[in-house]
Amino acid sequence: MKKLEKNSKPQFYGIAEYKKEADGCLLGLFTNILAGGRIMPECARKKENDKERAKLEGYYHVSWIEHEEGVIPGILEVSVISKENFIYKFKWTDEDQKEIWFEGIGKKIGENHYAVAYINVE
Repeated sequence: MKKLEKNSKPQFYGIAEYKKEADGCLLGLFTNILAGGRIMPECARKKENDKERAKLEGYYHVSWIEHEEGVIPGILEVSVISKENFIYKFKWTDEDQKEIWFEGIGKKIGENHYAVAYINVE
């Protein structure tokens, strides 16, 4: 995974669009400031112990494909900021949830779609 310089402050890093499938899986497309205009795929499946697949919020096993780095696995945590306005917080971490990579704010758009802008927090 490409990273910004160590002294970089959190800043706009990228944008993602997710479609929530009937089984609770999130299928996404994203791009970021280091992608050179490329659009890359992402898939997130709710953890087995998360029985509430109908809700967006929860913990997901996530993986995405970066152009040069290949498949990147991690954990995606989605939590509610505003139920009435359908606004959510997204947080991507390593698989052990010890290192936060990105944080974002997302908004439900349409029936099963979400738009998310995120920052680099490493």
